[in-house]
This record gives sequence, C-alpha cells and structure tokens, in this order.
Amino acid sequence: MRNFITIVTIVINVLSLVALVTGVLLHSGRGGGLSAMFGGGGGAATPSFQAPPAVSAPPAFNVVGASATNQLAGAIGSQSQTPIKAFVVSNDVTTAQSLERNIIQGATIG
Repeated sequence: MRNFITIVTIVINVLSLVALVTGVLLHSGRGGGLSAMFGGGGGAATPSFQAPPAVSAPPAFNVVGASATNQLAGAIGSQSQTPIKAFVVSNDVTTAQSLERNIIQGATIG
C-alpha cells in the first residue's frame, strides 16, 4: 500500500511538471512571465515620456565677470606649447640607477 501511494505521488508530480513546462513554453514570448500566465501580472501602466522643451538660444558659457573676452580660450592659449617627452631611453635608466647606487653607498650612520 505504501509503495502504491509513493508511485501515485511521483506520477502526479511528473505530470504537473510536464504541464507546467508545456504551459511556460507555449506562453513564452508573450511577456509577463509566469504571473501573467496564471492571470496576474497586471501591474502599473508604463509612464509616458515627454521630451524636454526645445532651447531657443544656446547657453552662455562666458558668464564670469560678464567680459567680452572668452576666458576659456585665453587660458588654453596661454599654456606653453612645448612637447611632452613620452618615452624613456637607456641613458635615463642608467643615470637613475647610478644616482640611487651613490645614495646607498653614501648612506652611513655617524
């Protein structure tokens, strides 16, 4: 009797699983997920999007001091135009190593 109840329970579980998987596969692509499949999932409506109003005039970026000169262009133009060294050569490395070696050799207590 106990084996019969176990077998019936397993068969019911397997049939429920197959029905649920079939329902999900048939309902896929319609949106809403499992809750919509079982009648729920209404939720709130999607809010509508409003575009911001068009700006009629461009913003004034040169507002500090209300002067007629462009301060940003003046600051960029006054910078030095020298190129930046973006590489290291062997002489730089050996010079730095010899300087460090001299510091270590010259470091004494007393």
